[in-house]
Amino acid sequence: MNLFTLTCMCIGTIIGVGIFGSMPSAAAYAGPALMFVCIVGVIEIIIRYLPSLIPSSAIPASNGFYMYLTKLVSPYIGFLQVIQILFNVFVLALLATVFGQYFNLVMPANQTIVAVIVILIFGCISYFGVSIGALVQNVMVIVLVVALGCYIFLGLPNVSPEYFTIERAISFENVDFLSFGAALGLIASCLMGGYVGVNYAEQVKNPGKNVILAFLFSTCIVGIIYVFMSVVTTGVMPLSEVSSLADCAEAFMPSAFYWFFICGGALFALATTINGSILGGIVNLKVIARDRVLPDIFMKNNRYGVSTASLVLFCGCGLLVVAFGLDVGTMMSVSSVLGIIIAVTQFIPALRVRKRYPLCYKNAPIKLPIGLIYCLIVVALGFCIYEAYSLITTSSGMVWVALIATIVLCYGYFFGRIAYLKKKGIDLIAIMSAPYEPWEQKESEYAAKERG
Repeated sequence: MNLFTLTCMCIGTIIGVGIFGSMPSAAAYAGPALMFVCIVGVIEIIIRYLPSLIPSSAIPASNGFYMYLTKLVSPYIGFLQVIQILFNVFVLALLATVFGQYFNLVMPANQTIVAVIVILIFGCISYFGVSIGALVQNVMVIVLVVALGCYIFLGLPNVSPEYFTIERAISFENVDFLSFGAALGLIASCLMGGYVGVNYAEQVKNPGKNVILAFLFSTCIVGIIYVFMSVVTTGVMPLSEVSSLADCAEAFMPSAFYWFFICGGALFALATTINGSILGGIVNLKVIARDRVLPDIFMKNNRYGVSTASLVLFCGCGLLVVAFGLDVGTMMSVSSVLGIIIAVTQFIPALRVRKRYPLCYKNAPIKLPIGLIYCLIVVALGFCIYEAYSLITTSSGMVWVALIATIVLCYGYFFGRIAYLKKKGIDLIAIMSAPYEPWEQKESEYAAKERG
């Protein structure tokens, strides 16, 4: 994948259907100041995730977050990333379920059947490899951006001074610290995903440069789109009458454009995220299988370089969750808590890579002064603590029970796998923590150059 393709992959992952409901909710908190909330949201996301992407410039690898935690920190901590990857099955199920709900607005159909079909369609696309999946993603992202562009360009002429002016936005009218923070939390959650390029590093041209650039470009591009969408959302009609972007669009869009917005916007926002979720899932599971954490069958690839077992596991579990209507909400809350824990651990590799691979870091296409890295980490930790506090105060007891049960069960499997392989004379921890050969080779090449 080149930079354009990777950026499209990231944009498609960022823009999910969540923005269709979250932006009106955020507007209710921030009013006309929502445009500034979007700008601050972009800054927050860049600060939060840039430190964890620093190693990808020096020592790129597919499923980078897992690789950096496992090889540079500890296999026991790296296994947390494995749990998070498996939890993406519930994300997939939720996305497919919501796709069925939105599809029902366009054409009456059984929502569960539609959800199953959409997983099967993108599962089949993923069977033919990342290149084909990325090509499909490019096309869908273009349609998605055009649909959101219609919302912006048709909506801006209908913005009324009664509801939005720059002066009212700048004055932060009726907005206090808590309401601004609530709006920021909603918008920031809809700006995440630009970092997924790290999952495909070994399928990317010049990954040391393009993974970080794709993250920055995609986050900023989507942020700019959200800024203009926020102006339309807060300026066309009273916010009390807006429960989704579809409500707002209906007020000013001709019928043909409205349905294009629903299909090309909401449905394609879901479709791009589903496609990215499946592609990323099978790539990540393939890397984990290479370290023997999963059974050997997961290392066998089809002729397109895809692990069929990983594809079947990821899509199959998603299908089961959808088909049996399992409680996705609780597991998504568990995933959010787990995500914050993992986010804190992901800062450690940014500090260790320069000591473990000094020449790779020295010659990295993109690197930051160590002082700036520490500052970014401190600020990012502040965001994590704030979000952790919010989750602790708002999550039900069931979420914490599910979190503890999940960790116990998953680590039970992990220690069982360690014991099973040990009986066969295989040290799983040694395999997981062993230096990654491409990194070692790269460091040696730089050392040879310096020696002359």
